[in-house]
Amino acid sequence: MTEGPLPTGGGPLLYLYPPYAMPRLLLLLAIAAITLPSSSAQTADDLFFFGRRAPAVGARMAGMGGAAVAGLGDWSASFANPAGLGYLRSRQGVISGNGFVQGADLYGLRFHTAAEGFTLGTAAIATPLPTSRGALAVGIGYNETAVYTRSSGGNGADFDWADESGFQGELSVAGAMAVSPRVMVGLSVNAPIGQYSFDGGFIHDAIVDDPSFDAKMYGANVRAGVSVEATPALRIGLTIESPTLLNIDETGPEFGRNEYRIATPWRIAAGFLARSPRAFVSADIELVDWSQARFVTDSPNFDAENIIADRFLNPVLNTRIGGELRLGSVALRAGAAFQPDPRFDNFEPEAIRQHYSVGVGVRVTQNARIDAAFTHTRLADGARGGLFDNQGYFLWDVTHAYRNSLQIGVDMRF
Repeated sequence: MTEGPLPTGGGPLLYLYPPYAMPRLLLLLAIAAITLPSSSAQTADDLFFFGRRAPAVGARMAGMGGAAVAGLGDWSASFANPAGLGYLRSRQGVISGNGFVQGADLYGLRFHTAAEGFTLGTAAIATPLPTSRGALAVGIGYNETAVYTRSSGGNGADFDWADESGFQGELSVAGAMAVSPRVMVGLSVNAPIGQYSFDGGFIHDAIVDDPSFDAKMYGANVRAGVSVEATPALRIGLTIESPTLLNIDETGPEFGRNEYRIATPWRIAAGFLARSPRAFVSADIELVDWSQARFVTDSPNFDAENIIADRFLNPVLNTRIGGELRLGSVALRAGAAFQPDPRFDNFEPEAIRQHYSVGVGVRVTQNARIDAAFTHTRLADGARGGLFDNQGYFLWDVTHAYRNSLQIGVDMRF
């Protein structure tokens, strides 16, 4: 399931921690209260939470599991590999919406979760430009990259609840050009934007603690790539993304206003696309070294969390595979993506977020296609607290957690 950052201002953690961890947790909280000012409530987990994103954008790419680094020749290239925009052959306008439901039985401890919502997935326009030879294309638009919605509550003498909502997306300006007959290069300049709200707490012996807060986000990064047609049937791609410098501005009744900045890791991805006249298969691998994630706010309060990030956040390899089969005016798609959780103490990830998708595209007119993608995401990837001891992060399991999403979009070519 989606695990949110710890509540700002030292909020309650009962809904996050199982009972057997509470004595050790209370001791650590007491130490933290003595040694750390309240403004340092942000933890290394926030670096991962706000830096993580979905493997795909848009209905077509989502139906293929996000495997698009080699280049698909449409707006999704702005997210996967800007060089792929060079394969665009006609003007494109695309818009999509994303509806989802999710739920879980939290930890098997009488907690339950349920959430649903609808968000804007993609809205963009892209076009090839006239050239005497080669190819040149540009585009501008928006891609949703993360959804934070979750709702949970517990039963019994103590009642714990947590309602979270929000999203993160990026506004992008992208361009690509052919530097030789078989080589495309591209660049996108991106401005991540988003918001996150937390409303949660607990009731125990008539004592109520409700540390609500809202956060707004904005930032910037750059993505560059190359795509090569090695043969008419094989395309390979490489992309690199700079760290995102993300500003997070939080406000809440318990602490007023708190503003800080994070820097996400570099991302490097490579992929291939093997094709025939009616079908293709694509696969990607992406390296993300989460130990590079940092709080970059000029304050010593974050130094300890940066040390924790360096010690307990690890490099991971995200993988994606997908394909498309064209049958006349219909395109059938399927794919999968795997995102290991970087918060582990041994030599390999302890949990992997899994995405399985199917999709279809139907051409309804000569210039318009409707795309739909259904994605089942297994969110049972564990959750970790920001506090730690000599053994590392606290770890507990989340079982039977999922998110089902349906993204539907219209792709116009003119």
